[in-house]
Amino acid sequence: MRKHITRFTRRLIFWSLIAGAVLLTSARYFLSGIEVYKADLQTQLSQVLEAPVEIGKMRVNIYGFTPKLVLSDINVLQIDSSTPVIHLGEIRLGVDLLSFLVNWDFLSASRVTLVGARLSVKRKSDGSISVVGLKATDEQPVWLLDRGYFEMLKSEVVWQDEKRRSASHEFNDVDISIDNELPDGEHQVN
Repeated sequence: MRKHITRFTRRLIFWSLIAGAVLLTSARYFLSGIEVYKADLQTQLSQVLEAPVEIGKMRVNIYGFTPKLVLSDINVLQIDSSTPVIHLGEIRLGVDLLSFLVNWDFLSASRVTLVGARLSVKRKSDGSISVVGLKATDEQPVWLLDRGYFEMLKSEVVWQDEKRRSASHEFNDVDISIDNELPDGEHQVN
């Protein structure tokens, strides 16, 4: 009896490994043609941001079982001209596989990393904060605390403070991370 259980376990492990390898190979093959969706993604991002968006390059990397959508050389343009108001060297989106397979939504990410961003952040006289170049809303940027992990690396941020009426401050080589995946709904900012 023990011999049969051992043989069954070995076969189960063997076929599980084969199935996993075939699944990962299929995923890599499917995701290798992701560049054809670049125009669709540009349109979606432009609608969400309500400003024209240009994406230079788009690819997918797979780390273990987690695919990562990598967008390179992204520009958010002024609405009335083709001047970039926000430049992002790279955006890495750790794709939530279950949500992606159910909704086919490229923007459903659990981990977002911005690399080489150049942007201006403005604190208005009423204390609200906005990113220059994005449509102003009355809401605070609570989306940073809504889900997953947000990270900004090797970036340049210009801080404009209208509330204190002080001069703009430029910060180079900014590295910041916001972890929203802690227990009890806590957040950690580094």
